[in-house]
Amino acid sequence: MKCEHEKCLPQERVWSPTKEGYSATTRKLYYCVKCGLINITEGKKAKPLGYFQNCLAQLSKILEKGRKPKITQSQIRLIMKELEKNNISDDFVYSYEDQKEIFINAVQKYKCIRKDLIKKVL
Repeated sequence: MKCEHEKCLPQERVWSPTKEGYSATTRKLYYCVKCGLINITEGKKAKPLGYFQNCLAQLSKILEKGRKPKITQSQIRLIMKELEKNNISDDFVYSYEDQKEIFINAVQKYKCIRKDLIKKVL
């Protein structure tokens, strides 16, 4: 069941460790007052699910131009199901960088494509 996240008030934020690679080791973060999930996203804002469907279409066109086997409709459906299963469009949980990694892994799970080619369409 998906939660329609509702951020807490600024004065109610909680101290939490940050992701690796950031200067501060802890900082105050928002949490969802409905489900209690802490908003740990840092970096670029997450993209909607349709964005990744368009990326798959672009990737398929690139493969066709290169005379390589295109991504079939069934593979696209499996990849999209994988992304939906991971709830990739939840911008409270994932940043754009996180989404890119999940997308690349999902595409490579169902189609043998180089990582740099996938990154080109993102």
